[in-house]
Parts: sequence; C-alpha cells; structure tokens
Amino acid sequence: LQPQIGFQCRVYLAPSNYGDMAEACVGSSTNDSLRVLKIDGTDPVVIIEPYPKGAVEWSPDGEQLAFVANDEQGIRQLFVWIRNNGSIRQVTNVNSEKDISFSTLSWSPDSKWIAFHSNNDLCVLKLENGEVKCFKGYISAVGVKPARAPNSQSIIFSSNRVGKLVLGDTELVWDLFIISMPDGTITRVIYFIVLNNIGGIKLMNTFEVRY
Repeated sequence: LQPQIGFQCRVYLAPSNYGDMAEACVGSSTNDSLRVLKIDGTDPVVIIEPYPKGAVEWSPDGEQLAFVANDEQGIRQLFVWIRNNGSIRQVTNVNSEKDISFSTLSWSPDSKWIAFHSNNDLCVLKLENGEVKCFKGYISAVGVKPARAPNSQSIIFSSNRVGKLVLGDTELVWDLFIISMPDGTITRVIYFIVLNNIGGIKLMNTFEVRY
C-alpha cells in the first residue's frame, strides 16, 4: 500500500469478509480525501474530497461507513456512506456546533445505532430516522469509545460524571456506566478513583456491579 505522497493518512479496516478499507488523508487544504480501496491499494473510490479531518467508523456488517464532515453551511454533521449503491446520506441536521459535536463513533452490533461523545455529553443516534438522544454531563476520557452489548440493547461507557474528588493536588474520578436502551436508564456499575499526587499516580478502585 502506497499512501498519497505528502499526506498523513489513517486507515480503517472494513470487516474481514470485504477485504478493503477506508483511508482518510489530510495534509492539504484542497486535496484531503476520504476514500475506500482494496487492502493492496487498488480500486479506490473517493467518498468525499476535500475532506475535513473527523471521526470515521465502519458498521459491524461492513455495509456502511460513518464519517464526520461539513455540510453546505460549513457545520459539522454525521454522514453515512452506503456500500451497495455508493450513496452518501446525511443523518444529522445540527444547527450549530455549539449544540452538538461528534467524536469517538461507536456502532451498535446490529448497525442500527451510533453512539458518540458530544462536548460533555454522550449521545445516541438512531439511523432509521436520525433521532438523537443525549445524556447530559457525561464527560468522556479522550479517545475512549462507548461500547455496545451484543444484543444492541445497552451501552457501556466511562465518564467522570460524579465529579472530582479533592484529596490531593490533582484528582480525577472515572466511572463505568451502562445505558439501557431504548428507555435510557443509566446505572453506574464500576467506580474508579485515579489520584495524581506529587509522589506519582495512585490507582484506587471499588466495584459496584449490579445485576
């Protein structure tokens, strides 16, 4: 595989039965691109060009590719490329990036929902109708994706929703939560405390697993 010269490219492998990947390249204000191509670099299909850097994620069935890009008004939206016909569907209609943003995309196993972090919230998008439900104040660790249960009926994610614990110089509190879908009931299942003191980092954790 030969990446585009002068660009920084990131590869997203599709499920193995397809033998291809998405490649997001940035490095030029006019020629950045998101494309799908074979593992050996052949048969490239350009999804969007120019492409503003943003989250990219394949659906578990490999039939759809979710990505973040600007709409005609320059507002970041969530789009889905559909493999079987090559069409692109805008699945959100955000009025302002102050209202919602997109990071750490995570598909449900049945490829019907996408969970993502938006500012200080955790949001869930239903692809069928574009409905977005956000759970306020669930700040996520950078780069940590929410995960779906195999039956697609619950989401587990980390957050410092409980807040900071003041016992030393700098302290962070991170918990694991489960959201039951579609009603949105949230349960804290594991409680972590990470203390960053002058003497180094100490990890303390207690478990509150509920069944």
